[in-house]
Amino acid sequence: MPEATLGKALVLAKAVNHLVEPHGYFVALTGGLLYKEGPRKDIDLLLYKKRDAAVTDIQQVMGLVEVRLGLTCIDKYELDRFCFRFTTKTGVRVDILFPETENTVASYGETNEFR
Repeated sequence: MPEATLGKALVLAKAVNHLVEPHGYFVALTGGLLYKEGPRKDIDLLLYKKRDAAVTDIQQVMGLVEVRLGLTCIDKYELDRFCFRFTTKTGVRVDILFPETENTVASYGETNEFR
């Protein structure tokens, strides 16, 4: 699997932010690329709502990100998702985290990966 780098993450974060900001969200980088040295297995981005802004439904925003940035969804969209998983055209895995979902605990419980 291709490795994620800080440089790739910054380019992607800027592109995602450009798409989601008009819909009431900002992007932040998190995960191993932020606090460890060297390439990692994936890019972790976090979406958070702008204060006092009207927001578009997160499902629609993730669909926009997928189509406009040419990402491939590798995890099915479901209501109240905490993590949307994609791959880039070059095969780098991208996790876009949405911690403001109302059902974060249930989302963690859906898979053994988080146990």
